Amino acid sequence: MFPQGVRIVGNLPYNISTPLLFHLLRYAARVRDLHFMLQLEVVERHVEDARAKGAVIRCGGRRATELGELFYQPTVLTDVTHEMAIMREETFGPVLPIARVASEDEAVRSFPAAV
Repeated sequence: MFPQGVRIVGNLPYNISTPLLFHLLRYAARVRDLHFMLQLEVVERHVEDARAKGAVIRCGGRRATELGELFYQPTVLTDVTHEMAIMREETFGPVLPIARVASEDEAVRSFPAAV
């Protein structure tokens, strides 16, 4: 049996509920800008790489220029795989990539050794 948090995440790709969206919007209100343009470009590159390789952008996925030059919308990606840069490199941005796993053991094994 998975812990409660894992079950909730497991339902996200198919049921992004109103309470979840409310919490994402509350989080977005506290998101700060990225410190450097280079970091914003890394976030954009990772999200675009994931989208191009089959990930689905459930919310966000672009700059929030209405807030300033270095803001990126909080983003939820589903159908993410370990072939995508976002799962192999550090993003340091407001992005939540979600990948399916069959078990807790598979989830632990899928993390890079450096983590």
